[in-house]
Amino acid sequence: MYNDKLAHYYDQFYLSKNYQQECIFIKKNCPDPARILDVGCGTGSHILHLSNQKNFIQGVDISPDMIKRAREKFLNFHNVNFFEGSIEDFSELKNAPFDLVISMFNVINHMLTPEAIDSFFEKISLNLTDKGTFIFDCYNSEAVYNDYPKKYTRDKGKYSIESVPDFNEKTGFLKLSHKVTFGSDIFEYDLDHVIWSQDFIKKIIDKYFKSGYKVFNADGKANVSVDDYKIKFIVKKNA
Repeated sequence: MYNDKLAHYYDQFYLSKNYQQECIFIKKNCPDPARILDVGCGTGSHILHLSNQKNFIQGVDISPDMIKRAREKFLNFHNVNFFEGSIEDFSELKNAPFDLVISMFNVINHMLTPEAIDSFFEKISLNLTDKGTFIFDCYNSEAVYNDYPKKYTRDKGKYSIESVPDFNEKTGFLKLSHKVTFGSDIFEYDLDHVIWSQDFIKKIIDKYFKSGYKVFNADGKANVSVDDYKIKFIVKKNA
């Protein structure tokens, strides 16, 4: 589960993450959407780069502390709205359907049952405009099974994060246990994942989206290999 301290330090942990480049990729594949939904929005860093004060953007996240932090960051943005809720619960959506739905940072890997994945994709489809676009990223199952997750420590001087994986290759279940040291502040949190196979994800896409999909690596290149640990899907509701 997310530790409430994680939201406090979250943006500092990911200062080096190139949100702007990811959003250039998103805008290239869905130019000028009027209504955007970010599912699993965290503190809203993607939204920051997608907002142009003319569009309407809604962010949803299961963590109340992430949503609190996001609202603080966007106090002066009148076109952005956040609500706390499950990524499978769209009951508070405003201005649906959306031209663009994004779900970044392995959100679908945090859905731990096939039923949850199926329900999620169905709701995304129902809340997209006829020519809407769904963009998400996830672990590349082929890469994970080729090179199992390993323990690592990210030491940035000001803080360090030690991550210990527990991966079950039979079920695809992956628990990442983190220990964070930030000055005198030390805390731990766990994140549960399922490494869904590409075949399973593609079958779910085909079930609810009739126009197919494109797959890219983390750099936005179409030549995905077994070395690409993260991949992105571009899904169109209708051609």
